[in-house]
Amino acid sequence: MADKIYDVFSENCPSRKVLEIISNKWTILIIQKIAIKTYRFGELTREIGGVSKKVLSETLRSLECNGFIIRKEYDVLPLKVEYSITELGKNLNIILTQISDWAIENIDKIYNARQNYTR
Repeated sequence: MADKIYDVFSENCPSRKVLEIISNKWTILIIQKIAIKTYRFGELTREIGGVSKKVLSETLRSLECNGFIIRKEYDVLPLKVEYSITELGKNLNIILTQISDWAIENIDKIYNARQNYTR
């Protein structure tokens, strides 16, 4: 696949699915947390405000499926599962952290624009 030429502006380009996955707010927050350290599911639930267990589970599954994180299951009772970042996830985290930082730095400007917007 590396020899193929992809065009994100093409309707059927598979890179659009990648953009859909990595632009999701939960993906951004989860990747940034897991990049710091290995987390268990319950820890992530507590650390990421507002995420439901269902959405967290679905997003973790998608991130694992696409190679951004690794899920490690331990053969103990009660079941212990940990999530850690992959090299691909680390590379993505660099970009996502820049986006999050940009959002924080510019939130006041964006809110001001919203207040001044008339239509």
